[in-house]
Amino acid sequence: MARASGVLRVIVETELSLDEPDVDHGLVTWFDVRVAAGEGAESVVIGEARVARIHVGEASNLNEPLYHVLDADSGELEALYDVFFEEDWFRDQFTMGAGSDLLFVSQLDLKPGWEGRNIDLALVRRLCDTIGEGCELAVMPYESESEIAHWKRLGFILTTPERQVGYLHLSLGTKTPRIIAIDSDFGSYRVEDPQEDPDSD
Repeated sequence: MARASGVLRVIVETELSLDEPDVDHGLVTWFDVRVAAGEGAESVVIGEARVARIHVGEASNLNEPLYHVLDADSGELEALYDVFFEEDWFRDQFTMGAGSDLLFVSQLDLKPGWEGRNIDLALVRRLCDTIGEGCELAVMPYESESEIAHWKRLGFILTTPERQVGYLHLSLGTKTPRIIAIDSDFGSYRVEDPQEDPDSD
């Protein structure tokens, strides 16, 4: 399969209301994310993701019950409450002081021929560093042991070890691996453990 050359770009779209947030709107922001290879007329979409930022801190400031906020959005987000929250705030084991919101990666798909190149790891890393700035946690679902192993490479921790299908979380207040482009192979990335000296090879 021929691959586009040039750069991989992340395109993020969202829709916001100018009204003050309340339990029904404005306390969850959904982002539609596309990964595009190449530029201009040669650009092709090679992956897509759907990501939500849950404004936990703002819900608290407005005295809006967080469970109701999540439930009003979707059953998918409502299911996060019992795992990550208690009394409208993060459970103690997830509180590191990194921020007051939660970034939820609902889905992430790459087109055939682009898997196995760590593009998904690079995308989630960039999203955590940008729209996830000020978040306490990044969270994503898993459905298999291989998914758990894959995302652990980025620093994600298994949240629900008793479940075959459950959640992984990444504390955004801790040092996590870097995802770096491989210059000799367009569209491929390597994981660099922050504990290792990159000059030691």
